[in-house]
Amino acid sequence: MKSEGAMGDVHMIRERYRLKQTVVTIISRSEKYVEVAKKAIIHHRRLLEEYIQKNPLFAFTLEPYEVNEDAPEIVKRMA
Repeated sequence: MKSEGAMGDVHMIRERYRLKQTVVTIISRSEKYVEVAKKAIIHHRRLLEEYIQKNPLFAFTLEPYEVNEDAPEIVKRMA
């Protein structure tokens, strides 16, 4: 769902985006950057899913999870 509006004097684009369990609202001055954000979400979601295939406990643990140095940055931030 896209909507447009003004924040102060700046015209902003607001778009809700969903990819599986990832649900975000992207706010940008340019449609170009909305697309950049979507591509980044797709990329990092793929890295996360690949990591979970090799380390399934990561998806379910509610405790701090120790990850290897070579884990994707998204995984390290979530651990």
